[in-house]
Amino acid sequence: MQPQEITSRRASAADQEFCFVVKSQAIGPYVDAVWGWEDSYQRADHAKKFLAHRPNIALWRSEPIGTWDVLPETTHFTLNDFYLLPQYQRQGIGSIILNRVISEVSATGLPLRLRFIKINPVRSLYLRNGFAIVGETETHCLCERVP
Repeated sequence: MQPQEITSRRASAADQEFCFVVKSQAIGPYVDAVWGWEDSYQRADHAKKFLAHRPNIALWRSEPIGTWDVLPETTHFTLNDFYLLPQYQRQGIGSIILNRVISEVSATGLPLRLRFIKINPVRSLYLRNGFAIVGETETHCLCERVP
């Protein structure tokens, strides 16, 4: 996959269901293993967050394949809701998107932070791309990448 084949756009109201589907497919198994997946709760939580802030849609050859969102904070940025459909994982797409985000955030001079469920194998993606694990909770690893 070539980096120029991966583009993005801001989600529209019509993308709400796609955003939920990609989230449920990407992290549903890990959420289910840790807390249990309660679909009505997950849908309501997703709808609330989607209305507050719409993510970016990752596109491969104009086809939606994932989502991500970067939230500005006072002292850092937070990478939030970074999901790819399973059939597009482990092909370098996550690194392409992540490196674009890193470049944009690094230009500000502020760190980029994120968290992920400990049992999610995404750990290797973040460590490969310069994130350090700076803390943990019972269920999550907390990561930071300093420019």
